[in-house]
Amino acid sequence: MSTVRHLVRDINVIRDQLNQENLSYYDDVIVHVRDARIERQSSEELLLEMGQHLLDAQQRGQSAEQLFTKDSDSYAGQLIENLPERRQLSKPMYYLMIVWVALTWVFLLQALAGFFKISISGTGVVGEISLSTLVLVAVGAIVLVELVMRVANQPVEKSDLDRPRMQINMRSVMTYLIILVAIIVVGNYLRRIMPVVVISPWISLGLCAIGILGQKFIFMRR
Repeated sequence: MSTVRHLVRDINVIRDQLNQENLSYYDDVIVHVRDARIERQSSEELLLEMGQHLLDAQQRGQSAEQLFTKDSDSYAGQLIENLPERRQLSKPMYYLMIVWVALTWVFLLQALAGFFKISISGTGVVGEISLSTLVLVAVGAIVLVELVMRVANQPVEKSDLDRPRMQINMRSVMTYLIILVAIIVVGNYLRRIMPVVVISPWISLGLCAIGILGQKFIFMRR
């Protein structure tokens, strides 16, 4: 089965071959479908199938409205009704998932670093980690993900060469960057006042394993 990236690439190949009228219709449907809370893989497969039918019709001299017998908004609504809904995490669960994944990676790196120290020293060296580091990673991960998602979800407009061009809201990006810098500064202060705990590599590895299982059974359930 094709990945979403491959499906999007194939859709863009079709877009390049459509005339202006059919492209406008197709793009309207794409925007409506991708904005809906539906399963991404299924929606891209349906958009690709629609594009192939539209391209075939164009080669026969038929327009999009003649082929689908509806305006773009109505046809997009019809497609959305027939697609499976995408499972949505609540906002608290979404942020919990970000923190959970970030800390899982922290404990994995902590375990690897501990085993490396043991291998070169030959003693049962244990690892130390500051609680401030865990706080910094947790909060920083949320801000970083929000920054990336904000940039990725910027609207797309047409350039003079009729290619998609992302509009980046620099004010929003700068706000998140300032918050990220502030978190780092606060984290450095907390490092001086918060305790350091000793965790063996085996415990870190166990916490990492719990984190991976939690991702699968808590956040990825359908």
